[in-house]
Amino acid sequence: MSLGDRITAMADRLAREAIRAGISDNDADRVRRIFIDVAEARASRLDSREHTDVLHTARTALILLEDADAPDLLAPAVALDTRDPHLMPGLDGLPLDAHERALIDEVIAAVSSDIALEELLAAELPVRLLAVSEALDHARHLHLRPTSGWRDCHDRACTVFLPIASRTHPALARRFDWWCNMFRNRYLRP
Repeated sequence: MSLGDRITAMADRLAREAIRAGISDNDADRVRRIFIDVAEARASRLDSREHTDVLHTARTALILLEDADAPDLLAPAVALDTRDPHLMPGLDGLPLDAHERALIDEVIAAVSSDIALEELLAAELPVRLLAVSEALDHARHLHLRPTSGWRDCHDRACTVFLPIASRTHPALARRFDWWCNMFRNRYLRP
């Protein structure tokens, strides 16, 4: 199966899971369309339809659905990437409402702040859920990135996002705690 097919398959899965979580058919279709637009733009900017980062935003949305039971955050989730914003299309071309755009802006501002931990601690629950879910997907795929950045990314995940996850949602906290320990033991120990 090509990644082009995987984009559509992931979009369809996301829509099915959203409907199962109680989202209307129209809203699920809107999330599906946003994800496809984002994934196509990411594939184009990566010059690869097979790069794992193409599906990042849908994985973030699935974390929100499966672990945090936050189906109302799916549209901003599929339009958010704080680590690689250069891969994202402009928000103007996406069917997001003003509240969803504001959430995205708040997450980006908090995560990119020099005092990200403090910014996220002060943020509202939807901002924290989006930030933690998105960071968890990036963390889960860190082993696919160059090894030179592993230690810094692991440190940030465990010193910023794990404490935020612990104050945000128990399932996300468990997953982040597990990942921090697993990655350190598997990839960072001599």
